[in-house]
Amino acid sequence: MIAPKFALVVALSLYLVPAASPLVAQTGTIAGIVRSGASNQPLSNVQISVEGTGLGALSNNEGGILILQVPAGEHTVVAQLIGYSPVRQTVTVRAGQTTAIDIRLFTSAVQLEALVVTGIAVAAERRSVANSVSLVGAMASRSRAEQLFVRYNPNFNTESYGRIVENEFMAVGPHPLSTFSIDVDRASYSNVRRYLRDGVRPPIDAVRIEELVNYFTYGDPEPEGDVPFSVTTEVAPAPWQPLHRLVRIGLKGRSIDMRDAPPSNLVFLLDV
Repeated sequence: MIAPKFALVVALSLYLVPAASPLVAQTGTIAGIVRSGASNQPLSNVQISVEGTGLGALSNNEGGILILQVPAGEHTVVAQLIGYSPVRQTVTVRAGQTTAIDIRLFTSAVQLEALVVTGIAVAAERRSVANSVSLVGAMASRSRAEQLFVRYNPNFNTESYGRIVENEFMAVGPHPLSTFSIDVDRASYSNVRRYLRDGVRPPIDAVRIEELVNYFTYGDPEPEGDVPFSVTTEVAPAPWQPLHRLVRIGLKGRSIDMRDAPPSNLVFLLDV
């Protein structure tokens, strides 16, 4: 079963408009500190958010947190930091008062995929050519023709990448529309993995975020009825800024049963 798929991650910035003076009286402040549950040391850059309000903050170098203009009432405060288990704490905010909180985070085990790196027996010399990296050496393992090819064509590896220019930040107020193509490219993930397995840092312009995102299968639902594709969206807080949100927009086309597909003619082009 093969189905075209597309995923897009968009960073949205949420701006807080200062409340009018009558509303200020109905809000309070949340202040406190975040510590490590094991060492009791302050933790910095912990993402603190108040559920359902769009309010949040990052803890400072002393672990201190301060969230202003929180609506009076009972709220759930969520603390998150990579490598630690999330903590949820219920607090009651009173108008015109400061509610103190003391949050303790405990480390959590993070499982990573095993990576096996193998090398050649003969030492190789790395040489950078523009934005590419080639390996020169291990000549004894090559045939005579290969040795002559490398010897008389020192720049045979012309792998390079076009310059990627980052998009500038645009406020959604004057620019409310955004477009994107629905063709699926997934090559960058495998390419980046190849560099890492060779022990080389990938060139900056070889890392294409869209192609890394689209490499994976997300299990989005099939389209129903006569609709050509389904749309799935997810929203989550941005790890680097709790007042920002990450939005995933997933498009999934109808699955095609290849058992009923007609025979295909495959053409292989060898570029020498």
